[in-house]
Amino acid sequence: MRVVALIILIFGVALAGGAVFFASERYAAIEAALAQQAADAAAPVAEPQIETTPIIVAARALRYGETLNADAVKVVKFPQEAAPANGFATMEELFGAEEDSGARIVLRAMEPSDPVLRTKVTGFGEQAMISAQLTPGMRAFTLRIDTVSGVAGFLLPNDRVDVFLTRSDKDGLTTNLIMQNVKVIAVDQFAGQDSNRARVARTATVEVTLDDAQKLALAQQLGRISLSLRQIDEDATTVESKPIDIDDIVTRSAASQPAPPVKNLCVRKGIDLICDDVAPAPKTE
Repeated sequence: MRVVALIILIFGVALAGGAVFFASERYAAIEAALAQQAADAAAPVAEPQIETTPIIVAARALRYGETLNADAVKVVKFPQEAAPANGFATMEELFGAEEDSGARIVLRAMEPSDPVLRTKVTGFGEQAMISAQLTPGMRAFTLRIDTVSGVAGFLLPNDRVDVFLTRSDKDGLTTNLIMQNVKVIAVDQFAGQDSNRARVARTATVEVTLDDAQKLALAQQLGRISLSLRQIDEDATTVESKPIDIDDIVTRSAASQPAPPVKNLCVRKGIDLICDDVAPAPKTE
């Protein structure tokens, strides 16, 4: 019995020692992992390297017709993937060498930090032309306007308008909305926005497609063209509109309605047939 008890005791001690050994190894591994995590968290994170390229941008607001000079622009770093392909990378590229004659003129308005693109400025010594402002594929078309049809002179270049045609046909006067969200590029001979004062103009030049230019040419021969100024945030908004005629404005009086047809009332007396014209009795509501 003593031998069996001794064997059991030795086995229990060995088992306990093995359990302690494996537990200590596991605890050491956990401590090492936690220490590594702490070291990784404390280490500075390397920022991704972004390749940049210099691009010239507007240093202040630039308006149409303004002469471009070095004080109006600055050089900033653009991400290479986001840099515009038709921009300027250096001041020398934008302003040229000393022997280059003439300055560049601003063709399209730019806000601070807007990239200065080749399509927004003229070449050296060139004049600012309306044709340079047109969107590719578009046409400039001039409309005759006056104080009323031209929104009392409050039209300015880059405003957006709706175009209405009022004409007379066999049913009377009718007004149709023929175009929406049309861009104004010039008022009379003014293509800039430097003046905020109302100016009574005789013409407004708008940017339209070739088909719309044909429609406007015909519309000016059919009747009177009127412009309606759109709110500045409504650039892409269009609505359905039906033609408006006089009946949509006023209700015709009963006197203007055609008289009802007269009926014949006939009575036979003996062999004679006597007929009288009798109007129908008015309807009562």
